[in-house]
Amino acid sequence: MLPDTKQIFNSFFILGSIILLFLLVCMWMIRRKAKVFYFNQSMLTNNINKTPINSEIYFLLRQLTANGSVDNTLLLEFFKQKSPNTMDSVIKKKNKMITSLFELQETVFSTPLVQKIKDPNDNRQVIYVLNKSCTLRETI
Repeated sequence: MLPDTKQIFNSFFILGSIILLFLLVCMWMIRRKAKVFYFNQSMLTNNINKTPINSEIYFLLRQLTANGSVDNTLLLEFFKQKSPNTMDSVIKKKNKMITSLFELQETVFSTPLVQKIKDPNDNRQVIYVLNKSCTLRETI
């Protein structure tokens, strides 16, 4: 005996609803996982995309992991210790590193990992902060 058409419709409706719910949960998990970034001395990844990084970006990411923000003067001191040239060349190196990090964010990850905000205590200075929706973890 053949089942009733209403019973077949209900079976397919329930099966379709379960599959749709499963797909939505999977997409939510993938999207949530994409907001977690892992880095080491040579690589930055979010388990979907990865890109090589240099020692300067590694220093910035370590400071962001430890403190949640990095002051512009700390970055300038870092570059000054690496190569004690003129202050102008130190600023250029720091700006080049920040530009390359922002380009990586845009081209590789399409997610703003680091944001640049004005220092509330001194409007001439900037602070680099970790995006609130992202998590940053160092791996070995």
